[in-house]
Amino acid sequence: METGLVIALGITLLVGFLLIMFNSVSTESVKYKKILEYIRFDEDTPLTENELMYRLSLLQLDKYWPELYPLAKHEIGIKIITCEDEAIKTGNSKIGGFPHLPPNEYKYNDLLFLGQINCAQIKVFDTDNLFPDKGLFYFFVDPEKLKTDLKESIIIRYISELNNLSMQRNSNVAPKIKPGLMQFSQSISLPEYDTDFIQNLLKDYEIDGYFKLTNREQYNKMLGYPNTITQNFTINNDKILLLQLDSEELDNSLFGNMGRLYIFIDKNRLKHLQFDELYVYMQSYESKKNS
Repeated sequence: METGLVIALGITLLVGFLLIMFNSVSTESVKYKKILEYIRFDEDTPLTENELMYRLSLLQLDKYWPELYPLAKHEIGIKIITCEDEAIKTGNSKIGGFPHLPPNEYKYNDLLFLGQINCAQIKVFDTDNLFPDKGLFYFFVDPEKLKTDLKESIIIRYISELNNLSMQRNSNVAPKIKPGLMQFSQSISLPEYDTDFIQNLLKDYEIDGYFKLTNREQYNKMLGYPNTITQNFTINNDKILLLQLDSEELDNSLFGNMGRLYIFIDKNRLKHLQFDELYVYMQSYESKKNS
């Protein structure tokens, strides 16, 4: 009889404790959601370490910085300023329009020009020293291969000398991307909210805050973690995010509406400027909506 009372009392105490804990967590969750309602971040502001710490503090997530810091990566943000092709100085980093190429480079006539990046202009932001000090990266699309194989359709070229460059207008493929000047900034990149590490690190109700911190609806960049739309990529540390480009900058007939293009390369291949093996992905908000 006494044993039964002890067991019953124990169960009652346990249930009471669990109810208190549940109500406590529920109250914390409600309070946290109220806090998030009043927090807005400007997506154009580079996420420097100071800005990151400020935002983590506002979101009451700064206590996790010791765990997040080892995972942080440097990235180079890209802001695109739409303008006339003729307004862009020869050799500058740009998107769309016509490429700036050396004389007689006719082998690119049947390719669609995505953009070019001047290494000297990104070098100051290249904290991990992954890119050459000078030269130009060119990004092209093969329209025919795009119909069957996204990966094979992306073509990257590099030239080290920028002498005698001029705008090549004699392409057989009409430009489909509005020209714009690229401006760069240094930023910090963190893993996305739905990675296993973040899901296990944060409390359930804190995930929304972390999502607000890392989510970028329109964002072009190099390096760092990809800002995915539908799912995370299984990309190991030897892969470098060479370019992330929003469909806002692209023609919808190329990569779909409300999408994002991701180009990865092996770190060792980038070091040796070998672009014959790329990892290319495309994700779309429309696909997410319809899934």
